[in-house]
Amino acid sequence: MKKTKITKELIVKKAVELFSEKGIDNVSMNEIANSLNITKPTLYYYFKNKDDMIKYAFSMRAKEMSEIFNEINEINDVGKLIKTVIKKHYEFFSRNETNIRCFFKIVDADERKYLIRMANEVIDKNRDFIKKQIEKIKETYKKFKNIDTELVSSFLSSIISYLIMERKMERKININLLNKMADIFLKGVLVLSVFIIPSFLNGVEITMDKAV
Repeated sequence: MKKTKITKELIVKKAVELFSEKGIDNVSMNEIANSLNITKPTLYYYFKNKDDMIKYAFSMRAKEMSEIFNEINEINDVGKLIKTVIKKHYEFFSRNETNIRCFFKIVDADERKYLIRMANEVIDKNRDFIKKQIEKIKETYKKFKNIDTELVSSFLSSIISYLIMERKMERKININLLNKMADIFLKGVLVLSVFIIPSFLNGVEITMDKAV
């Protein structure tokens, strides 16, 4: 029987499974080594401790998430941008449910607030990317020039947070419903950008019944 090649990725995958099930403080390095059928010295060759494993696991997921934004870099329509960001995050969180549950358990431990800091850095980076992408679309296409960048970014952040929590609680997500929500949101944003905002800037009073 061919022996499985031990890699950092394989070790982290098993460790995250155990952390997710029992909590990081209830899993020993010895248990991780035994579950992989390797010696403790071999395990310590790759990782000095459990926190080292978690940081590596998080960096792997952060790198994977960054690839989402590489894929949307050439999108030139706000509606398509919104739906693609939602779809890609839905797929990402579906692939990584165990990681999500594991990270939430770890965040609850006061001595491991470093994970919150790392998560916030990724979140801020991703939000900035989305805002820049929206601004790029606005500069190129007149249809979107008055769209509220902050509003669209906040909507996407809310949907992403929803996806995370639903996966954490192991609840089923209706992606078609999210797409319908995105359509309704975009229509509202376009109404604001076409009627409300220009009228406000020109000092014209306008009510919603006139806008729709």
